[in-house]
Amino acid sequence: MKKINSESLRILGIVISVLGIGLIARPLITALFGHGLTFSFFGLFTGIPAIVISVIVLMTGLAVLEVTEPLDEEKKH
Repeated sequence: MKKINSESLRILGIVISVLGIGLIARPLITALFGHGLTFSFFGLFTGIPAIVISVIVLMTGLAVLEVTEPLDEEKKH
């Protein structure tokens, strides 16, 4: 499959992926410090729906990264 050559789309995919990781990791990290384990999606949804939406956000970002060409800095490494 041919990859899309768009830097702005690649950066958007990175931002969406980091957002998804943050939505999943934040409750886990706070639980390590003694707080309750409560998943929340920007205060709109809590519990299982929040986890599902957060995973969908993460998977969407990773899918965008998969279909776009790497940035020039990524190709050098």
